[in-house]
Amino acid sequence: MPGTDKDLFISYAHADADWVKKLASDLEREGLTVFLDQWDIDTAEYFVGRLEAGIDGARNAAMILSPDSIASRWVKQEYNALISRSVEKDMPFIPVLYRDATPPTFLGTRQWTDFRDPADYDARLADLVRVLRGLPRPRT
Repeated sequence: MPGTDKDLFISYAHADADWVKKLASDLEREGLTVFLDQWDIDTAEYFVGRLEAGIDGARNAAMILSPDSIASRWVKQEYNALISRSVEKDMPFIPVLYRDATPPTFLGTRQWTDFRDPADYDARLADLVRVLRGLPRPRT
């Protein structure tokens, strides 16, 4: 897609920021680029414009699902923009289940990746990396 500059835009609630930062760091260690507001929006920047640019410049998007993200007004705004972009521009939009939560209706129609069990973190991370690289599921 022309003009893209990040592999992934992550939408999340700030209550989940520590876990999300770990996930984003692990993805970047795997060679992927992540738009994360903590990293990509600096002090005194117009953050709404930077969020829009982050969404417009991403090849994929993920919404971190938790009770806090479902309740967040900002995450709802990002969700609305991302679900629209996923339909209009055919951008992959990945639900990432971090803690028990019911996804918004349209996002709930997509297969999610389930990070709720910390023992499965490495396997879920590898699966997410595979999806972000556009590789097929192994036939094992």
